[in-house]
Amino acid sequence: MRQQQIQLINKAKAQGLCQSQLDVLNREDVTVKALRIIYEYFFAQNQFIKWSELTHDEIAAEANRCVDLAEKFKDSFLNTVTYYRCLSAMLGRSDIDKLHGTYGKRRICWAYSFASYITKKNYNGAKHLPGTCSSPLNAYVSLLYNGLDSHFAVSIIRHSLAQRSDCWGVGSLLQKYPVLIDDAKHNKEKSLISYLIHNDIVRLFKPTQTALNNMYDKESHCFNFALNNLEFNQRFIREGSAWGYYVENKKWIAEKEIDNHPITTLLYKFCKKNKMRVDKYVPHSGVFGKWHKWELADESLVEKFKECSAILPMSFSVKTMAWSLSIQTEYSFFSRITYNEYGEVTADGRSGPDGWTAYKPTYIVDLTVFPDGNIYRSSKDGNRPLSVRELFSFRMKTNIFGRLMDELIDYYQEKNPFVKDVLVDCFPNCFPTMIVNDINTYHNKSDFITNKYKTSSKIKVNWNKRNLNVAYFIIKSYPKVADGISKNILAQQTNVELLPEDYSGALDEKITRFLANVIVEKVVEHQKAANQSSKNKGERYRQELFDEIGTNFLEDEVESYVTERLMDSRYMYELRRMAYDYVNMCITSKQKVRLDVSSFQQAVNLHNEINSADNYYRLRTGSVKVPKNSKFNALRKMLPDDFEWIKSRRRLIVETELQHHCVWSYANKITSDNCAIYSYVDKKAQHTKDGKPKRYTIEFMIDDDGKYYIEQVQGKYDRVNTSVMTNFIQKILDEKQKKEK
Repeated sequence: MRQQQIQLINKAKAQGLCQSQLDVLNREDVTVKALRIIYEYFFAQNQFIKWSELTHDEIAAEANRCVDLAEKFKDSFLNTVTYYRCLSAMLGRSDIDKLHGTYGKRRICWAYSFASYITKKNYNGAKHLPGTCSSPLNAYVSLLYNGLDSHFAVSIIRHSLAQRSDCWGVGSLLQKYPVLIDDAKHNKEKSLISYLIHNDIVRLFKPTQTALNNMYDKESHCFNFALNNLEFNQRFIREGSAWGYYVENKKWIAEKEIDNHPITTLLYKFCKKNKMRVDKYVPHSGVFGKWHKWELADESLVEKFKECSAILPMSFSVKTMAWSLSIQTEYSFFSRITYNEYGEVTADGRSGPDGWTAYKPTYIVDLTVFPDGNIYRSSKDGNRPLSVRELFSFRMKTNIFGRLMDELIDYYQEKNPFVKDVLVDCFPNCFPTMIVNDINTYHNKSDFITNKYKTSSKIKVNWNKRNLNVAYFIIKSYPKVADGISKNILAQQTNVELLPEDYSGALDEKITRFLANVIVEKVVEHQKAANQSSKNKGERYRQELFDEIGTNFLEDEVESYVTERLMDSRYMYELRRMAYDYVNMCITSKQKVRLDVSSFQQAVNLHNEINSADNYYRLRTGSVKVPKNSKFNALRKMLPDDFEWIKSRRRLIVETELQHHCVWSYANKITSDNCAIYSYVDKKAQHTKDGKPKRYTIEFMIDDDGKYYIEQVQGKYDRVNTSVMTNFIQKILDEKQKKEK
């Protein structure tokens, strides 16, 4: 046995080829070159055993059949062609041998035999086929291997041979565009592949697969245009020059399809209505192109810039608000919206259409609108779907970008009435997690809630009659509320007041404020009923004070207390604070929250019941870690040095034990940077009413304008009069923040 054949057999054994396939490779009547082709064929076809009905033995039998076929062609050239064309490893690597066991391989051999005869006769006995023959024959093989009718393949090749047209690349073309195969099977001589071969443009045909697929109707199995030069040249153009490839005519296709893309028309009309300028550096055709507009917050500055530019010899910069908007629509119907905000503009009388421009944006929004209306926002991690919360925040802008968001929202409302529910219930503060692309898939509130939140199935509520924001908090709060009457109270909530400043921070913080508001509204509801039957509010408040502290009071304290309680603002403040602290302690300590609270005193009792447990807070206090870039860092510089910023869990527990109040439950709020807790000891009793030194615990927060304010000041047991201390701290904040402004 030949040495190279032995090496090939050892390699086949190492690859795990079966015995019947090894027997074929042991044949000594086959050249080593042919055996290598057979080995490659075995190796390639064995990979597709799982997806075909063939067995290893049947693959070996096919190889023996082709060896016997090759014996009929003693000519060395045709002998090698038989193996290459009938046992093609290249075809095998990409697909199962579709001509396995068929008469197709014999047809291939006879085609090459005939071509060889013609070649020897016409080319003085040449043993190699010229390009005019090999190109059509390669195309013939590709057509057969792609399952096309042999008579159709022969008719194509006959024409190609007669016209000496170029058929190179038919196989790769069929692999790249599967619709061409389906078209050829059903339409044969009237198929697109036939048109390409007849017009000698096979190698030049390179549209995108998506574009060609869009032109093909799979139900009728034909393309949506007639195969003549006029219609072909409408849909396909030569790229670059007369020698370029044929690609889809994006402009012509887009103009025909514009009626099927209403959002593209909407963007175009918006650009025209708002007099946006055409970008001269981007080709334009109807709705396709790029538009932009620059605006100053103070439009009166435009004329001033022009006047200054005429006097000054150089450009100058001015700190003022400005913004720009650009909208670019491609022939693919994808649109890109870019919005920039600037804090400084440069004017020289020449730059930009109005004599000014801006270079360094302080805020950027980059959106991509898909042909179906879906919107994505670009970020560092790539494109992500735009949220409804973001859409609403953009709509709040009082400029051209805000007007564009209005147009888009109107467009979505026309498509789906559910969008109107979202707008009414959730604008401007959308608490549920919603994606703009998703809301079009829901029919109503109930459809959205039941599909989005599994917990909703446990709550017997007609979600279509609930505010979406309230429904969200009901569902998220449900596992944290005590069973029975409290959960019934929660499910009955329909119109809890939801303010944006009350719902910042982590989810637990939002739930805490929501449940605290439920308790407040429940107490107020009972209070109103009690007030109607009470003849004397003042007398009831006196009795409440007696129940709380017994006889340990002065007469003027009673009258002062009653007077302040009659003032709703003070009473509501204390009630809200007590309800918040109670719910916060429950959630922090993982206890169920009770909502069946009918009075201020009951809220106090529930609060004290949790807070007074021996060492309970030591176990339940969460970790405390103030962020390095805390938004309260500037506050530290404003306050005197003897104000101590509490930054650790241990110190928070000590403050709780010294003061006997619930500051331990503020651990999560501190860590999430929603507040800053300070401790201050008035050793000289300068800010106390009774002239005795006292320790105060102060909670600071920050408003939407970035100003610090006092949320609460508490003394020992939450019962010390802190009005003087509060006024002292407020005076410090007012002075410091006024100077910084």
